[in-house]
Amino acid sequence: YRNHLSDGSSDLLKLLAQLDKHSKVIKTIRFFLGINMLTKDSKTGTLYVIATPIGNLEDITLRALKKLKEIEICAAEDTRKSRILFNFFQINTKLVSYNKDSERTKLTFFINKLREGKDVGLISDAGTPLISDPGFLLIKEASKLDIKISPIPGASALTSSVSVCNLPVDRFTFLGFPPRKGKSRNLFLKDIEASVSHKRSPASSQLTSHDSIISSLGLTTFSYPLDPG
Repeated sequence: YRNHLSDGSSDLLKLLAQLDKHSKVIKTIRFFLGINMLTKDSKTGTLYVIATPIGNLEDITLRALKKLKEIEICAAEDTRKSRILFNFFQINTKLVSYNKDSERTKLTFFINKLREGKDVGLISDAGTPLISDPGFLLIKEASKLDIKISPIPGASALTSSVSVCNLPVDRFTFLGFPPRKGKSRNLFLKDIEASVSHKRSPASSQLTSHDSIISSLGLTTFSYPLDPG
């Protein structure tokens, strides 16, 4: 049924194409019916969000290696760091810097590449992109233009650390990484204290209550009583 809808011959597909392509309702309908937002003749490329190793280069997946070699161009948070990975695995794909300072100015460049039919990769310095890394604006714009976005899963500092933290992590709260500067860092920790005090999860309550752990990271400490039981 999905194949029939996506081959461009369905009356439903033609009807949806005439409606506002930016409508959230239409996008939802298309998603659940498995209908591509792009027409059959579209030559728009795919944006691949690719996870890279956190520390050990051997942690990269075979699929990530394959895709990094196939794509036309790759947006990298720091091309100098990514070049180490590319050289190690003999990846010749062009790297273009894309960080928090150039996220807006280079947005049009990558979108145009995608609209020209070129596949684009997005990587961070390490781990899974967008987890406290640049890339949201590119994802947002690609989504708005109905450009296909495909994740290539792999290493993640967040899930790796949570998996061995010796805390009940059937549910947990991630509030980002603390800023390096003192004043911003203190405000960040106060926001965490207020957030966790308002709605605590087992993992966040126990972690932030251990002043010794926070102190060992060089962060300002705070404490509050744990939930009874």
